[in-house]
Amino acid sequence: MEVKVRNLGDRPEVVIVHVAGEVDSSSAEQFREKLVSLISEPVRHVIVNLEDLTYINSSGMGALVAGYKRVRALDGTLRICQVRGSIGEVMRLIRLDKIIEIYDTEEAALASL
Repeated sequence: MEVKVRNLGDRPEVVIVHVAGEVDSSSAEQFREKLVSLISEPVRHVIVNLEDLTYINSSGMGALVAGYKRVRALDGTLRICQVRGSIGEVMRLIRLDKIIEIYDTEEAALASL
């Protein structure tokens, strides 16, 4: 798993988190810690780009929910974008899309803030 964080210079309250590779039992806790640690003043809006994610298990989904709970505590938002095939299907199956908004593109997620 590789996690890259991009700050938007003109919008310090927003970060974009790009996740690549696999988020499984061995990396989910590291992902959760990274995601939750990003969320503090002034950052209260997070876009998680999953374009290069090849696998995520239930622990990884739990990390996304932990990030969502953290931003909600700050009256912020967490958006997911560019979800690939079967990963998106699983997110819809477990109804994660009813909790966290999912967008086709990073631009659309950013525009929703």
